Amino acid sequence: MGKLVSVIVPVYNAEKYLEQCVRSVLEQDYRELELILVNDGSSDESLRLCRMFEQQDSRVVVIDKPNGGAAESRNVGLERSTGKWILFLDSDDYYRATDVVSKMLKSAAADCDVVCMNYQRYFEDEGRFSPLLCPQDGLTNERDGLVSRMIYTSSACLKLIRADILRERGLRFRTDEIAEDIGFCAKLLRLTERMTYCPDAVYVYRDRAGSKSNSIKKEYITDALRILERISVEGREDTTYMAYVAFQYCTLLINRNFVKTDAATVRQIRNFRWLLKYDSIPQVRLVHAASRILGVSLTSRLLYIYFRMFG
Repeated sequence: MGKLVSVIVPVYNAEKYLEQCVRSVLEQDYRELELILVNDGSSDESLRLCRMFEQQDSRVVVIDKPNGGAAESRNVGLERSTGKWILFLDSDDYYRATDVVSKMLKSAAADCDVVCMNYQRYFEDEGRFSPLLCPQDGLTNERDGLVSRMIYTSSACLKLIRADILRERGLRFRTDEIAEDIGFCAKLLRLTERMTYCPDAVYVYRDRAGSKSNSIKKEYITDALRILERISVEGREDTTYMAYVAFQYCTLLINRNFVKTDAATVRQIRNFRWLLKYDSIPQVRLVHAASRILGVSLTSRLLYIYFRMFG
């Protein structure tokens, strides 16, 4: 018998996509899985579908709870999980192939705490896939290399995590944050030096029409600033960690353009420009250089234009 892997899926009004998500887990060639579906107060047919999957496969566990958000649902799933390894999967996303889990486990060394995976986007309105978004060549399994090449990202879903590191350190998602993955992955990065990368294990993000512009709200920007303030003071002695934080700042420089920001918010954003000195990530280095010539506001606008054209 292999090591049990717990896959935790928060479910909220996901009836349209849930079957593809669930099948991508249950059809994995690695069979020692438990799939924890946490229904977060759905008002559609999601709970009925979850119960159907539970009846069809003994590896499926369904938890039904009042609506409390994805962070709370993930935490509830973590408390229920019994696996040696943890995966998070969003209910509108899926794994591209049936060997994703087995490949990641094969990549994990005996002392490894985190295995990063590759990913691509599926543009639903266009019916097409993006190229793979993490590098396939010049690979490294060093912690600083995984951060500098943006393989270690701010997505909890792109990581196979040893359960002990979550349970022993009490690492959970903050339920008072909208962008909870940023802080979770920051804390995880600080807790481990031992990680690796499996480029052939691919996670598919479903990019629904207009989802980026619809999901970025003023509250998201405020929340991201609050998270930056917290995580930027926690590990300044760790330059690899600070490079991760600096990239989150660059992401904020793009996202602030999706909403109308007042003068106070603009000043707050500018006040974090010191993070750009941690520029071991090439994209951060470019933003750092541009901001010294053009200023933060114009650089932010140009990043947004580039994202709209090529992102």
